[in-house]
Amino acid sequence: MKAMKSAWIAAGMIVQTVIWTPTPGAHAADSGQPARHHEVSIAGTDITPGNQSWPSAVNTSGEVVGGHSVGGGTHGFVWRDGVLTDITPLRGGTYSFAEAVNATGDAVGTSGDYGNSHPFRWHDGVSVELPALGGTGSANALNDNGVVVGNAYQAASGSNKAVLWRDGVLSVLPDLGGTYSAARFVNESGQVLIYSVSPAGEQHALFWSAGVMTDLGPGVPLGLNDDGQALIGSVQTSQGTTRPFLWQAGQKTQLPTAVTSVAGLNQSGQVVGQYTVAATGASDGFLWDGHALTDVGAISPVGLNNYGQVLADNATGTVVWYQGQVTTLTPQTGPAGPPVISDGGLVAGEVRSTGDTDVWQVSRVSG
Repeated sequence: MKAMKSAWIAAGMIVQTVIWTPTPGAHAADSGQPARHHEVSIAGTDITPGNQSWPSAVNTSGEVVGGHSVGGGTHGFVWRDGVLTDITPLRGGTYSFAEAVNATGDAVGTSGDYGNSHPFRWHDGVSVELPALGGTGSANALNDNGVVVGNAYQAASGSNKAVLWRDGVLSVLPDLGGTYSAARFVNESGQVLIYSVSPAGEQHALFWSAGVMTDLGPGVPLGLNDDGQALIGSVQTSQGTTRPFLWQAGQKTQLPTAVTSVAGLNQSGQVVGQYTVAATGASDGFLWDGHALTDVGAISPVGLNNYGQVLADNATGTVVWYQGQVTTLTPQTGPAGPPVISDGGLVAGEVRSTGDTDVWQVSRVSG
């Protein structure tokens, strides 16, 4: 674990101990009392009838992006207000997929042929291929200022590099010198959260800002907000499993010790994930605000929006938890990937029974 320790010292990182105060009325880890929820159920609307599809992101305007089946291939799509727009693959290929969408409706992703695709940006119906490093690549995220981040394969070195595009110009971001790195998140300030594998095979999270790279140590990047807070998930190292943490401006804040996994971060610094209930040993979902941990019941959070609506799976399907109310989405979603939720409460997910994408509008009225 010497590499992790030295990286944290170089970053000037301070370990902060969290005082855990369970939220009043919530199911505390040491109470053993079940959370009380009001439950409702709402039906979804199929946006790709008879056509298998996979949503990947939704923006504040309710635009959903992802990929859908077209003939024997896959095309990216942008859906809004009942209208689905196909993203035709570049280079005459049969594959494209939209990975992310910003507030203005610009989408980014990968396009070409499956296994030989290239980063692209889509704007007002037109796709433009982004420069890469001579090989394949993908644009993974973008902000509202048009900064795009992703990864590109460099054939000369046989390595995958984290990259950034600003005004269409490519920059290679620093990494740990291993054979794989990818930029996963970018905020409105242009700060970037990078996943990098070291030459020794350790998975690290890196934070890049204004040309300066900080190694946050072993972990997997799971979220970055506009305040520069980075959510880092656990990984297995030679010294055991690391604990999830928040990092901001050189300060590391570990989540309560009962937390076993994290799944999402919003602009307010709220975190969702799962923890072990002390009294029963059960695994429940939680919402944490930096001070108090609220039990959200026997569900498995996969994300949240900026209003604190928690998107999760449970034994019967996908649900949205908000201030004690649980809204079950029917039909059930899965299995290709987790559903996504906008700040307006629009959820998009692949329906398990059909493979089509449905959308659900979930209100923020607590029960």
